[in-house]
Amino acid sequence: MNKIEIIINDKPYLVTKGTLLIEACCDNQIYIPSLCYMPGAGTFAGCRLCVVEIRKKDSYKLVASCEYPINKSETFYTDSEKVKNSRRISAELLLARVASAKELLENIIQQPLKRIFEQIPSENKECLLCGLCYRACQKFGPAALNTCGRGSYKTVATPYNEANPDCIVCGICESICPTQAIKINKDENSISIWHQRSDLITCPACGKKHITEKTYLFLTQELGLPADEMQLCEDCRKTKLSSEIQNCFMKR
Repeated sequence: MNKIEIIINDKPYLVTKGTLLIEACCDNQIYIPSLCYMPGAGTFAGCRLCVVEIRKKDSYKLVASCEYPINKSETFYTDSEKVKNSRRISAELLLARVASAKELLENIIQQPLKRIFEQIPSENKECLLCGLCYRACQKFGPAALNTCGRGSYKTVATPYNEANPDCIVCGICESICPTQAIKINKDENSISIWHQRSDLITCPACGKKHITEKTYLFLTQELGLPADEMQLCEDCRKTKLSSEIQNCFMKR
């Protein structure tokens, strides 16, 4: 592989050409704050919390490390004052959208925040528009979600804000949301989200209802995962795997 030597915070590192800057930092245990970065889902650069300084003699520029590929030897700083100031302003702008996200954002950028910008009116006062939910749905699921509206009226929704038959009611959008802006209603027999309700199917091993039929069909027919495994709930899958490992060792 083609390796390139770069400098990060005055220390040399060898990285593979084309590696994203945020990945190079993470691989070398250099902390980069990020809200919208999701490995495997492509670049997005929505939150701007991952900015890093590129320095050349007396000049510099800030780049979003989640979309910056390393193609030549350069010098980077991840914790300079310019970087910290940029991250803080970006976080304070996000805070103006979701006031309850103060602790979350402070933990991400590892700096205290002040509410210096006027609160932005929005339909979902808990949504930071990080894009994780609909990007996960588009990359790993049936692409049932997207954004609609513009400016302060922009929000995440299904088409026309109605029940979307493409939604498999898997809950990946809810599980990945950093602010719990997406709510799932679940009881013993069914689960509902995005204006639709779906019945849960039963685990054949323990009788627990755990997955929707739409999710089961998507996993088995679209992704090709083994049907007998997907019928089992998470606990029973772990038990089965543990039993298979034990049997494997006993046969040695």
